[in-house]
Amino acid sequence: MTVVQAGNMDKAAALLNTTQPAISRSIAELERTIDLRLLDRNSQGVEMTEYSRVLLDSGAAVFDDLRS
Repeated sequence: MTVVQAGNMDKAAALLNTTQPAISRSIAELERTIDLRLLDRNSQGVEMTEYSRVLLDSGAAVFDDLRS
């Protein structure tokens, strides 16, 4: 979520107090685990795929339910 909000992995890494390679590895690992591409990477940064939209929406709903 932070990568999408920040627009690229460098900015997300700074916000999360980690490194860009760590962010990139984590996302790549998640993509391999679920066998779906979550982010389209380009020279301007990253864009969500339809799968990442569903994942983030579902995750947000779960966290909202847990908070209630």
